[in-house]
Amino acid sequence: MREATKSKKGLQGTGPFFIFCVATATTFVTLGLMQITPGAVPTGGAGYRTPAWALYLHLATVLPALVLGAIILWRRKGGGVHRLLGRIWIGMMITTSLSSFWIRGGSGHLSGIHIFAAATLVAIPVALWRVRARDVRAHQRIFTSLYIGLIVAGTLALQPDRALGRFLFG
Repeated sequence: MREATKSKKGLQGTGPFFIFCVATATTFVTLGLMQITPGAVPTGGAGYRTPAWALYLHLATVLPALVLGAIILWRRKGGGVHRLLGRIWIGMMITTSLSSFWIRGGSGHLSGIHIFAAATLVAIPVALWRVRARDVRAHQRIFTSLYIGLIVAGTLALQPDRALGRFLFG
């Protein structure tokens, strides 16, 4: 009896992980259908060409991070599932932030939107440090702010003068 209860309790956290897996698979299928090739990646005005790998990696981590971040914020906090999903999200956000430095605007230089990437790389260790110091409110505020920043940066990245905006909207 106890064995069955333990097993059933362990399956309760699989819903968000399943949703994350579906979001990730959908991202890769979408990227495959878009058939991003090095020649298709927009060139900046200064002759800078965004590497295709950077765009692939960025989109493959940022799109599931949007979904997973919402799941984490919506679910009950604390516990093993929260920590597991949080670690996955943190990995995606660090990868997204680092890959963004190769994705440039029309001038070929880093732009204001890259402030979000730099802030993410600073805020994640601070948020982890705060939760280890048992300052859960600061931890929650930082990660909620990072998720809002992800949405804002994504909206700004879709502008027609940005590499992603030019790629998606011509």
